[in-house]
Amino acid sequence: MGTEAEIILFVQRTLGSTVVDCELTTDQAAEAVTSAKMWYAHYIGQYKSTTITLTSGLTEYAVPTDCDAIVEVVSDAADSVLTWGGFDIPVNLTPILPRVGAGSGYISDLTQMLQYTGAIRRTVARDQDWYYDEARRILVITPTTSGASMVRIWYMANTVDVQLLKYYEFGLVREYALAQAMENLGNIRSKYSEMPGAAGGFSMNGDLLASNAMTRKQELTDQLLKLQPPVGFIKG
Repeated sequence: MGTEAEIILFVQRTLGSTVVDCELTTDQAAEAVTSAKMWYAHYIGQYKSTTITLTSGLTEYAVPTDCDAIVEVVSDAADSVLTWGGFDIPVNLTPILPRVGAGSGYISDLTQMLQYTGAIRRTVARDQDWYYDEARRILVITPTTSGASMVRIWYMANTVDVQLLKYYEFGLVREYALAQAMENLGNIRSKYSEMPGAAGGFSMNGDLLASNAMTRKQELTDQLLKLQPPVGFIKG
């Protein structure tokens, strides 16, 4: 996917910086990209994951610097037997192994095996108690004697990496950065109602730029809201 540098060039080209004078600097275009990332993070956000190696006797662990909130923590400690409804069910992955030599169905079976394996690992994981101390940005995991050697955490990042966005998400962020740059440029040009020229004065389009930018930003927000996942239900 594209980069922030590509978005900045897109904004500058669209505003005509290569053809006519544009009162928007590269730093101001970069600030428009930052505003677009903050806009995306506010409505959608970006999930990331990482692995933390556990140390015997230690309960507090530092999290990535871009961690805003932790969503899930799963340890690698697992029981060999899953108890459900009073019955012991041995954990056996043999029935879902791919059928070697099954021709065109092999890839499909392999994909299903990986999906099932991931689901089973989460199901039988002997998850430890944890909570995230936001003030200190520390993940607290207890107890220390669970048999786990590492945990996988899924967290909400406080920054958005545009290179991780899907194609249409990247397009929305790029368009919002352009709209924000248009608004900024409009505010700059609205300071002058008319500029002198060799053939006489000419009017600036600051008010029109700012107005169009605000309309476009609202349209983009409406589109982005459609990407929000449905609200989950809490049972209990």
